[in-house]
Amino acid sequence: MRVPISWLRAHIPADNLSDDDLAWRLTMAGLEVEQIICPNEPELACLDTKVTPNRGDLLSIAGVARELGAIADLDPVPQVVTRIPVDMSAYPVSVESAVGCPRYCAAVINGVGKLPATPAFMVERLEAAGLRSLGIIVDITNYVMLELGQPLHAYDADRIGGREIIVRYAAKGERARTLDGVERVLTPEVLVIADKDDVIGLAGVMGGETSEVTESTTSIVLESAHFDQGVIRRGAKSLGLSTEASYRFERVVDPELPPVAMARAIDLLVEYASVERPRSIVDSNTGLRPVPTLSMRMSRAKDVLGVSLPKAFVADKLRRLGFGVVSDGETVHATVPSWRADLSREIDLVEEVGRLWGYDRLPETLPAGSLRGADSPSGSFERHLRSMLTGVGLTECFSHTLGAVSAFDDSEALAHRITVRSALSSDLSGLRTSLLPGLIGAIGLNLRNKQHDIRLFEIGKVFDTPNPGEYREHRSVSAALCGEAIDYFSAKGVAEAILSDLGLLHGITWKAVARGGYHPGRCAEILVDGRCVGMVGETDPDIARQSLDLQQGLVRIACLELDADVLADLSRALPVPRYAEPPRFPSVVRDIAMVYGDNVPYQDISDCIVRSAGDLAKTVSLLSVFTGDRIGEGKKSVALRLVMRSPERTLTDADVDTVMDGVRSALETQLNAVGR
Repeated sequence: MRVPISWLRAHIPADNLSDDDLAWRLTMAGLEVEQIICPNEPELACLDTKVTPNRGDLLSIAGVARELGAIADLDPVPQVVTRIPVDMSAYPVSVESAVGCPRYCAAVINGVGKLPATPAFMVERLEAAGLRSLGIIVDITNYVMLELGQPLHAYDADRIGGREIIVRYAAKGERARTLDGVERVLTPEVLVIADKDDVIGLAGVMGGETSEVTESTTSIVLESAHFDQGVIRRGAKSLGLSTEASYRFERVVDPELPPVAMARAIDLLVEYASVERPRSIVDSNTGLRPVPTLSMRMSRAKDVLGVSLPKAFVADKLRRLGFGVVSDGETVHATVPSWRADLSREIDLVEEVGRLWGYDRLPETLPAGSLRGADSPSGSFERHLRSMLTGVGLTECFSHTLGAVSAFDDSEALAHRITVRSALSSDLSGLRTSLLPGLIGAIGLNLRNKQHDIRLFEIGKVFDTPNPGEYREHRSVSAALCGEAIDYFSAKGVAEAILSDLGLLHGITWKAVARGGYHPGRCAEILVDGRCVGMVGETDPDIARQSLDLQQGLVRIACLELDADVLADLSRALPVPRYAEPPRFPSVVRDIAMVYGDNVPYQDISDCIVRSAGDLAKTVSLLSVFTGDRIGEGKKSVALRLVMRSPERTLTDADVDTVMDGVRSALETQLNAVGR
């Protein structure tokens, strides 16, 4: 906000402070200020203030003057206004949403005839603050808004249908033409000011063209209301419209200010526009928040700020800011003023007195106390995974949490995807459901830069909405590999390394599945003790080429995605590893080669052998797979190695032959295998 310095000085006696001193003192109290100097017209010099979203009270001359008074121990010039009695029958006002509009003040002002020009001092101050002069009625409403921080609006009373004002939400598809000449389509989240026939204004944003004050206006209805900040923010955002009024309401306007600002505007209208002073006003006052009282321990302030502040200093500064202050021993109780909705805790009071003491005066100290922290279990688990994956040659990657719909989003994932209502682009249209699109995008960037041997991983959160209105986020660990000799088994090896490191390899099952984004026939679901922990496979070649934005050529990408939260739960549930003495009896190795249908999964063969061999089976490993004319069409020969051992005795040839005969019989019966 631009604050004309001459206007500010009219609100506070700061003649002994230079313009530079004013800017410096406000800056030291935490308000970002830039001084705008006008050498040829010193009366137009301004302070350009940058106001944080929680300090809507500083979007006015009076607010800045109050702040400066507290900083420099100056008393602002009291604002004298002629308060007018309240009479709810003065004009029909119906507020249908007390949440959106807790307070609505209105006054009917007659005697608006041929209006004089706006006084020169007012035009000068408005233009210095960045506003154009638009006629004395609009100028006075803008003047009061800049002076006190309360937006106002004037309606032509004769153009209000039914002589009644209704504050309500817009109907879906309802239209309104605003003062800028644009016809806008409204949504139900837009709060409007209406009469019995039509919308005459967008509450807290902009007035309507149908009720605009013109040269033929003879009487006006002056509005001064308090609107909910969230309601105005949502409405203005849905319309893509931002005004001086909405900018203030979005940052909270003092709910006690509407009748004061109205009285000030009426005084100016009577003095400079020669209108008739109304006998009464309407003040519909419902739903205002209670005024809180906060307590601050002086010892707590010392611990936070590092300096012992005099209690008299604290009480004086808070009173100058508008607080009601009562001291109780070493505790200060402060009643928060209505314009400071951002204060709700003890630490907020500590911050207030700290900045008024001066950030430049606070000593530099090191934090006190014991710092014996420890990483959380989830953090330790992530660190362990990260160390293991970098140890097997992968490089960590970080991708954007927002992303576009990807080939890895099947119909179920799309149904549960969390979208962004006002996305900046389609590439940032929703929260990611998988880490793989980001990793594949990083691979594409590397390929376009002639880097072909790529092994990336990422540990991060993915998001979905399992039920309407319910949002879920969980950690995922994913990897994508590309380069020479990379295939499905490369990713499977990384997955096995992770599961082995966590002690979960014993109960693992690989189940062939078809999944969107993956190569058909080269994709498997990973089960640990029957519980799904993730996927491993190669990406679909066409999808890989499109995702990598490659014009030609075949790129093979192997990838895996595991649910890190499930892995953590399973690993924590494992018993504590205990020492076991080495086996006393030797193992026996036997190879078995049989012919199967080419649609029989290796996992089924391995499971069948383990079930048949029972407790004697220690490991089953693949030796070779042969296909071709000698085997037969639609057939494959699979050779496996079975390692057997008994914990009680040395196995004899007869024992081993009995087991192997049982294994062959089981394979022939259950999988239609044929011996070679």
